[in-house]
Amino acid sequence: MKTVWIEEKQLSRTLDRNEAFWSGELEDGPLMWITVPGAKPSPSVPEPASEDELWTNVDYVMAATDRTLGGTHYAGDALPVFCPWLGPALSAIRHPENLAMDLLNHPDAIHRAMRQMTDLWKVD
Repeated sequence: MKTVWIEEKQLSRTLDRNEAFWSGELEDGPLMWITVPGAKPSPSVPEPASEDELWTNVDYVMAATDRTLGGTHYAGDALPVFCPWLGPALSAIRHPENLAMDLLNHPDAIHRAMRQMTDLWKVD
């Protein structure tokens, strides 16, 4: 595995330590995820014209993510992580209380809807 955000030696050590943690075999002390956002220069990314595009414009989301990950210093056992959030999506459609009940009562339907929404983000 390679990434432009962490040097190969640091990445190898960090991946090994994280893997050891999740398999219950970490021996050299606890994991320490230390990140310093904005520590490195990164290009600005103009925001889209509408709030909807903040969540639906894949090019913007990818550019903004690249800017954030590239401008962050990763120390200790930290890795670059991006968790795409689909904005208010399901919560806006069902309202938070209903969504919570749906997740309890109809988890398969919610997971199916989440997969459908996730598929919208896939780049061919």
